[in-house]
Amino acid sequence: MNRQKSILAVGAHVGDMELTAGGLLATCAQLGWKVILVTLTSSERSAPEGAELDQVKQAKVEEAAAFARVLGAKSIVLDIPDGFLKVSQKVSFLLRDLICRNTPEIVVTHYASPHKDHMACHIIVGHAVFYASLPNSRREGAPHSVPHLLYAENWEDEDFKKELYVDTSEGYALWQEALQKEVSVLQCPFLPIVEYYTLKSRLNGILSHVDHAECYARAPGYRTVERVAPAVWE
Repeated sequence: MNRQKSILAVGAHVGDMELTAGGLLATCAQLGWKVILVTLTSSERSAPEGAELDQVKQAKVEEAAAFARVLGAKSIVLDIPDGFLKVSQKVSFLLRDLICRNTPEIVVTHYASPHKDHMACHIIVGHAVFYASLPNSRREGAPHSVPHLLYAENWEDEDFKKELYVDTSEGYALWQEALQKEVSVLQCPFLPIVEYYTLKSRLNGILSHVDHAECYARAPGYRTVERVAPAVWE
């Protein structure tokens, strides 16, 4: 029996991975992969001034869960205050255990970013992937070396280096359907963010001769002889 493949996406805020890696997650879901989406904060402080933060937080958690349901995925939102995310061995170990239990082929997270929370997430995930590979960590689960650690393209990351174009055409419609569940993302006050990533998906597709694509950077030191595309991973 073939083992079900899996992908783990880790974002700093609700909406981060849904926007930047949603096409890949949806494509993997269409291919029958197990999809796990972990969000370190609920991004409640992006709400308008005077909003009740506990209510905003609950709404964001529900939005993340609704997005995941469309994909048949699992959503986990940690209880860390938005804006106060910091590099934490505790969180890295939590993610390490999740990696060892689910043995993902792909882990995707933020690129090294000027955004404080994104940068903290980037480091936390890097540490988690390292801890997961250690044979004598004295923690639950056998070690797992993640084959592909990828960094998603975010609109704020001006120095982002496009190393991979991943064909996400198969999951595009499902991704767009799932995004409709995240009202706070659809109503982003500072940028038409869904339109931005939708157009970028098409532009990346044109540049890579497919309908839709997402761009990723590889973690330094990772080597692979495979062409990194969902059709090949399948």
